[in-house]
Amino acid sequence: PQPSLPDPRSSTRPLHIMVDKSTLAFIWALVPGIVILFVVLALFSYLRPRRPIIFDFRRTLTTRDDIDALDCNGQHIVTPPPVGDGWFGAFKAALAYSDDEMVESHGLDMVMYLRMQKVMFGVFSVATLLTAAVLYPVYATAGNKDLPKDDASYVAGLDIISMANVPTESARYWATAVVDVILTAIVISAMAKLYAEFASRRIAYRKKNWPTSYAVVCMDLPANYTNSKSVYDYFDGVFPGEVLDVNYVQDGTEILNMKKLYWKAVSKREGLEYKFSTPKGAAKGRPEHRPAACGACRGVEKVDSIEYWQGEQDRLTEEIRNAQEASESLAPRFCAVVIFASKAAATTAAQLQIGPATTLFFRDLAGEPNAVNWPRISMKASMAPVFSAISWGMMFFFIVFWGGVVAAVMGLANLQSLADTSAFSWLSPVLDWPEAIVGLIEGLLPVVVLIVLNMLPVIIMGILVKLERWHSLTVTESQFQKYIYIFSLFGVFIFPVLGSALLTDIQNIISDPSSIPTILASSIPKGGNFFLILITLQALFTNSLELLQIVRVIVQPIFGLLFKTERGRRKTEAFGSDQSFPDPFATSAVIFLVGMGYSTISPLICVMSTVYFGLQYLFQRYLLCYTKIRPIDGGGIMTQNAFQQIMFSLFFKTLVMASLLGLSSSYATILEGLLFPVIIIANMYLRKKYDNVIDYGDFEEIRGTEDDSSLTKSYGPKYVNPGLKPLPPYVNLNGVASAKIVDDVENGKVEEVEMPVLQMDVSTDSSEKLAAAENVEPQGDVVSAADPGEQEVQ
Repeated sequence: PQPSLPDPRSSTRPLHIMVDKSTLAFIWALVPGIVILFVVLALFSYLRPRRPIIFDFRRTLTTRDDIDALDCNGQHIVTPPPVGDGWFGAFKAALAYSDDEMVESHGLDMVMYLRMQKVMFGVFSVATLLTAAVLYPVYATAGNKDLPKDDASYVAGLDIISMANVPTESARYWATAVVDVILTAIVISAMAKLYAEFASRRIAYRKKNWPTSYAVVCMDLPANYTNSKSVYDYFDGVFPGEVLDVNYVQDGTEILNMKKLYWKAVSKREGLEYKFSTPKGAAKGRPEHRPAACGACRGVEKVDSIEYWQGEQDRLTEEIRNAQEASESLAPRFCAVVIFASKAAATTAAQLQIGPATTLFFRDLAGEPNAVNWPRISMKASMAPVFSAISWGMMFFFIVFWGGVVAAVMGLANLQSLADTSAFSWLSPVLDWPEAIVGLIEGLLPVVVLIVLNMLPVIIMGILVKLERWHSLTVTESQFQKYIYIFSLFGVFIFPVLGSALLTDIQNIISDPSSIPTILASSIPKGGNFFLILITLQALFTNSLELLQIVRVIVQPIFGLLFKTERGRRKTEAFGSDQSFPDPFATSAVIFLVGMGYSTISPLICVMSTVYFGLQYLFQRYLLCYTKIRPIDGGGIMTQNAFQQIMFSLFFKTLVMASLLGLSSSYATILEGLLFPVIIIANMYLRKKYDNVIDYGDFEEIRGTEDDSSLTKSYGPKYVNPGLKPLPPYVNLNGVASAKIVDDVENGKVEEVEMPVLQMDVSTDSSEKLAAAENVEPQGDVVSAADPGEQEVQ
């Protein structure tokens, strides 16, 4: 008798069908990721108590009483209570610190970012349970897995629990559409609740007696407004008795450049003083150099380096003072910051068109004093559209050019299709390698390459957006967030979806272009494995490295060897502590787009999206509470962009699903089509209800709050161009503890050497510095709240 063969439609599947190349690629990402996660947690628990300067940086600042220990609002840095022991002691302490407390101590930007991560974690947790209960059995019991292996619709591995396993025109698509409708309702409900909370917190933010609540920035003033008096007279005529001060913007670029040179001279001299104070340096004698480019070539005589840089410091001090005394002659920039006596007058002036002349200039509530973008606000109005056009032109170039880049990367994920073409037939031997290696090449490698390559456009756009003419650094960050999302929409989602789908059967597309719709319908669901691996890497690898702060852990000891002065030590300690939010907010919106976009196509992606947002919330809550400093606080304004991006992502996801179901010849696409007006109406309703109060606060509540006149009168000097602020009393931070060099005669290293007394010019104590925070220059390491213009690290 002939031996019976296994029925290919049997529920008992061979192992090679359940574990294909895409499954192996996912395992390549998942298993090492879990290992790295636990290794990082172990290292974190070990390093945290031993490296508090990194893992408890905010607490180290609370023990200091100098200007570097002030936050963006000029208040002393606050940190939550100390953390507990064990692997999870740090996270428990961070979770116990309430959002309301964190708003007061850390700012609204940090709180709203964490709130968004928590909401996304909740959304995907529900999506995970819902898809597991409904779609897993619907997809797993479908029939494409039983087709012959050479059939284009055949699936194996992880694709068995995806839409790719469902035949065309199957009634099972109704289950997909129903789950999609439920998930859409959950997302809209969650985002509506988050946006309402954000509006409520913004109303409270605008009610506070902070400088931004009283300051209005005016740009592109008419030509007859050339000084503070002319601007004051205009606004005082419209708001009698409400205008306290006007700071007219003049071109202080040259003075700011001189201040940079001044702090360079200070750092150079202090470094040389420290070096000369060591036994080794003293034995070599006082340092000398030739003060010119290629001084040796030009025969320039050597000079005493310490005396030279002291002379440069004195010279620049005098030149800066003289330039500031002659500031009236500086070119006007037709911009001004107007300080009002009440929040109600300021918010009214920022919104109303109060006369024909006002249509000629821009007005808005100014940012916090240290967030005013002085270098860009001084730019000529005619140059603003030029730099904006450069940024958008580069964005358009990246979008177009990146289509080819992504196509090349996605070719790695479709080696079989490429090998079937004559041009890439040389790839055929690669397919004979062990399946685990081919899975690594086709599944994991393209994702890693794409993540790395996508960093380049983000870096370039980050440089270009700083050149644009935005009056506040928070507005600049908000614009940067938009650029990142727009590029990621194409570079991370659209191009990989289309590239992977089209390359899956490129030979048929070349021979029969009319087959593209059919190929897209069967190939797009199979692309879910690519995005599953992408989110897995972000969840386990990226989150882990962020928690460990690997760059700070490696770089700080190196900087410690290079910078020995007190000024250098502070710079080293602060390295990597500044928190910026454009990229995190935009990344969250993109991860939502990818995860929710494939939530009903490849439901397993909901699990990894839940892991991503859960770890992101947990790890970032600790990092923001204890280790990060926000140099500027925008009042959570990037949440407004993130809301729009998530709502657009939801709309785009619905468009993809409706198209996919339509290509699959399913009437369930009608149900998807009904979601379009729901999403649009919900978005319009929430924006109309909350956007104005988010921008300007609740006028009735603002008018009902009491204005502190003693505070508002002090806000004028805070909005002075930093180039026009006098240099602060100099404090020597060379780190030399004594005028006498401590040698090591006993060990016979050097002979005892006497050195001249180094003057420790300390002309103001810490309490005076804190009391005069608005007039203090950054001490070369951390930009103070009073000097928003000197953003560069000296």
